[in-house]
Amino acid sequence: MHVISAESTELFTGPPDAPQQLVRVSYTGGAGTVRIEGDRLTGRAPAEPGDGSIDLPVTVTDPVAG
Repeated sequence: MHVISAESTELFTGPPDAPQQLVRVSYTGGAGTVRIEGDRLTGRAPAEPGDGSIDLPVTVTDPVAG
């Protein structure tokens, strides 16, 4: 799988006390699990075979406002 782009959206999912921002990831060439990992960020979701895009919920640990 080759990731073409990853961009934040203004969309959220999850409960009001623990919202998860959706990140849109576009890819080509395969299926598998798309993962976002970073400093206090995690997210993963299955991707369909071939080319496409997926809206991936991202959890932020210890969020800081501002």
